[in-house]
Parts: sequence; structure tokens; C-alpha cells
Amino acid sequence: WVYNQDIKNGFYAGQCTWYVAVKTPEIFGPVVDGKQDRPFGGDARQRYSNAKKAGFSVGQKPKAGAIIVYGTLRSSAGHVGKVVSVDGSDIVVEDMNYAGKFIVTRRTESADNSKIIGYIYP
Repeated sequence: WVYNQDIKNGFYAGQCTWYVAVKTPEIFGPVVDGKQDRPFGGDARQRYSNAKKAGFSVGQKPKAGAIIVYGTLRSSAGHVGKVVSVDGSDIVVEDMNYAGKFIVTRRTESADNSKIIGYIYP
């Protein structure tokens, strides 16, 4: 899947952080006139602590609709995705730039993955 690259939210278009902001209007605000709010930023790996500092609910339990935050995954900057569903220890994650810039993937992840920092809840 390839996503609309014209949305502006202060993150680099085509990266995981940009996509998760677009997919989570409950946190980043809806897209209005091609623009979106940015209540917190930082590299992907910093999203958990930055969201917590900004007053958003965070935790260690995967829930559908939450943002999953990795310390490292595809790069040292970390990675973020959107939790689509949870079935036991299997998490279905939708993300961008796991396979390439502007490419959206949907994959199954283990909740026991040691690279997961935690979850940001809308």
C-alpha cells in the first residue's frame, strides 16, 4: 500500500512517525486543509517518553488502536506502528517504512519482542 504524501504534520513524509500521526487523529488531530497537529515529536524510539511527558496515556499492554513504540527495529532511530488487533501474544501492526519509504505494511508481531518499549493509547 502506498499512502498520500501531501499531508503535513511536521514529521518526514514517508517515515513511520509521519504515517502513525496520520493514522492516529485521536492524538495528532484530524487532517484539516492538508495539515495536522503535532503535540509531541522526537525520533520514533523517543515517542513513548515524549507522549508520557505531554500527558498522553502510555503502558505495556498492547491494545487495538494504540501506537506501538520500538527502541530499535529497522534503524537506531526506532520505529512506530499502529496496533490493528491483538490475539493473545500476537499483535497485528500496520506501519510505514518497514519495507520502504511510503510503503505501508501489515504484519504480525510478538508482544514478547524485547525491542518494544511500550504503547501510546489514544
